[in-house]
Amino acid sequence: MVELHSSLALRTNLPQMESHSGLGCSNISKQSSLFTLVQSTLTALSHEVDKDHIGIDPAEKWLLSGRLDEAAQRIADAIKPKVASFLLSGKDFTVANILNTGDGYNDRHQGVYANLVTNENDALYASIYIGSAAGPYKQPLKDRRRDRGLHQRILSHNQQSVRQRSLKKHERLLQNPGIHSNWLVIVSFQQNVPKALVHLAHAVVTVMFRASENPHYLACRLDRLPICHQFWGLNELSSLGHHGLADYNRIRHGQSIEEATLVHERNVTAGQRHAHSGRQDHYNRLIGGSPIRVNVLVINGVVQRFFITPLTKADGCHIDVTIPRGVGLTYGLQVSRTVTVQFDLQLGRDHSQPYAVKAPSCSFSRQLGILISGEYTYGPQMGKKFEHWIQSNRHEAISKPEKLVRKIYAGVETEGSLRTGTNPKGQQPTKLDGWLEDGTTSELERANI
Repeated sequence: MVELHSSLALRTNLPQMESHSGLGCSNISKQSSLFTLVQSTLTALSHEVDKDHIGIDPAEKWLLSGRLDEAAQRIADAIKPKVASFLLSGKDFTVANILNTGDGYNDRHQGVYANLVTNENDALYASIYIGSAAGPYKQPLKDRRRDRGLHQRILSHNQQSVRQRSLKKHERLLQNPGIHSNWLVIVSFQQNVPKALVHLAHAVVTVMFRASENPHYLACRLDRLPICHQFWGLNELSSLGHHGLADYNRIRHGQSIEEATLVHERNVTAGQRHAHSGRQDHYNRLIGGSPIRVNVLVINGVVQRFFITPLTKADGCHIDVTIPRGVGLTYGLQVSRTVTVQFDLQLGRDHSQPYAVKAPSCSFSRQLGILISGEYTYGPQMGKKFEHWIQSNRHEAISKPEKLVRKIYAGVETEGSLRTGTNPKGQQPTKLDGWLEDGTTSELERANI
C-alpha cells in the first residue's frame, strides 16, 4: 500500500498548523512536550542522514532540512492521544503498558501502526514491528476500489503471514504456533499528507519503540525514553531512502516498504546470478566445444566470407572469428551452417596450431587454437566427419584471439579447481597450470593482463 516518490513534486505545502489558543494550559504543555520529543528524534535522524549513515529520498530530505519543525508538529498532532500520553508518562515499554494504548485498527487513514507480537507459550516473550500506510489516495483503481489506509495494510499482513514463503522476518514469525498479533495504530493523519511525511513518521516511531536493530536508528533514540526490551525489534530495513521504488501495483496495494525492497533485492540478485551463471556456462562451452552457427556473407550469389561469433555484446564484447573461405567451401559450411567449435588454450606457451599465425611468440594470440568439427555436406565425402584447426595469416586477426583469451580467462572462476583444455593432439584434457584462487596467474600478471 506504500508508494515512494523521490520526485520533488512532493514538495506540496503542508497544511498550516492549527492554533492552540483554545486549548487548556495542560494540553498545550503536553502537546509542546510531544512536539519536542518528535522534533528531537527528527533532528537526530537528520544528523545521521548528513553523515550518510541513513539513506533518504529527495522529498524526505527536503522536509528534514527545510521544514523539520512543521513536519514534527504534524506528526505530533497525528499521534493517537493514548499513545501520546504513554510516551510522555515515562512508563516502561512493557507489553501491558503498550497494549493499553490500543483502540483497534479499523482506521482508513494514512499513518503508522505497530504489531506487538506475543507468545502464549512464553509469557516473557515480546517483539514489535512498525509499519506504515502511505497511500496512494489520488484516484480510484480500475475496479473502482479505493485504498483503505491502515486497515487494509494490517489486513494484508494477516493474509501474507499464512503464505508458505514469506520474505520478512515479521511475517515468518507470525507463522509459528502460539504466536499472537496485537495491532495498534500509533499515528493517524486525518487529512491526506505527502507520502514523505508518512515515511518520516514511520522512522520516528521505529526509533521511539526501538523496533530496528540498525545501530544508526538506535543512536537516534533519546535517553529520556525508558529502556525497551533488547533485541525485540522486527524491522529489518529503513523506512527512508528507497529512491522511488514502486512497491505497490494496481491489483494489490498491501505490499510494504520492507517486502518490496526485499523482493527487489532478491530479483536483482537472482538476475545477476543467472547472468553470471550463463556467462560461465558459455565460457565452459567454448573451452569444451559447442555447436555454433556459421555466418555466410554472399554478394551477387557468390560466397565471399565465412565467420562465427563466439562472443556477443552480452558477454562484454562482440568478436567475429573468420573462417578461411577455402575451408568453408571445402566442408560445405554454406549448406550446413553449423559447426562444433572448441577453443583450446595453452597457458604460458605457444599453441602448435595457433589461429593467429602472424602473432608474435609467447603472446596471448599465439596461445589460442580454434578447432572446428562437423560433417561434409556435399561431394564424395558427404556425411563423413571432419576436424580442422582454422588459421589466419592476416595481421588484423591478431587482436581477436587476444580479446578471446582475456575474456575467457577473466570469465571462468575456478575456486580451487583447475580448468582443463584439450591439447592439440586430441589426447586427454590437460590442466591449465598456474591458476590462482583470485582468477589470475603469475604468467598473466607478467604479461600485464
